[in-house]
Amino acid sequence: VMYDRATGYKELYPQAKRDTEEYVEAFNDWCGPTEKIESLYAYHASELVSAAKQVGWRMPTSTPGIHETNGLAERIVRAVKEQTRTVLSQSGLSSKWWPFAGKYVCHADNIKMEVQEDGQKTSCYSRRHGHNCTAKQICFGQRVEYLPTPTSKKDKSFVPRPRVGLFIGYHFQPGGKWSGDYLVVDFEQLQMYPDSTPSDCKRHRTRTIVNYTNALMADMSADFPLGNYRELKSATVTPAEET
Repeated sequence: VMYDRATGYKELYPQAKRDTEEYVEAFNDWCGPTEKIESLYAYHASELVSAAKQVGWRMPTSTPGIHETNGLAERIVRAVKEQTRTVLSQSGLSSKWWPFAGKYVCHADNIKMEVQEDGQKTSCYSRRHGHNCTAKQICFGQRVEYLPTPTSKKDKSFVPRPRVGLFIGYHFQPGGKWSGDYLVVDFEQLQMYPDSTPSDCKRHRTRTIVNYTNALMADMSADFPLGNYRELKSATVTPAEET
């Protein structure tokens, strides 16, 4: 998890392995072309130190073993983990979807509007980029209708039909600016096989979420088909077979 102390903006970078190359890639994705990183505070792993040197970031050290010096980072990571568990449970998607859930948690928190003491509305996103994010605020795992993005010139000659999918996040460009696209997973595979993993399913970037209004955004009883399935399953009595 990376966190900007000035704006509260955060991002999750799920790493398959902790090596210098992957840290450099994450650092370059985090920093926009006109942004300058003053200092990077992190635990002093050799891969992180090497990556920071490669991108030219200064890296002050914290006192080893002293909890207070690492308290902020630990709180942020703990909060992201807890919220990720919550949205995964609500969505009904399997634990294999945690990287998408974790990134969603960060992005949803970044774009969420908050009222300040002076009555002005702001967000972590607006504090970092100087303007509000116009993305629709949709719950992770919520049932949506979307228009698939045409993948060829032949596809563009036909009007695409809306498909049913589950919302799994937002697409952001390097530097943390929203691209205008949403991430959805097609519901067809999950409807038949609820425990399907990300590699089993068709995932899409789309510009268009169909018929998603402010009324639906405010509806706390949003449709979570997999979550409802898990809840019903857990409340159903299945007698053990007699031997």
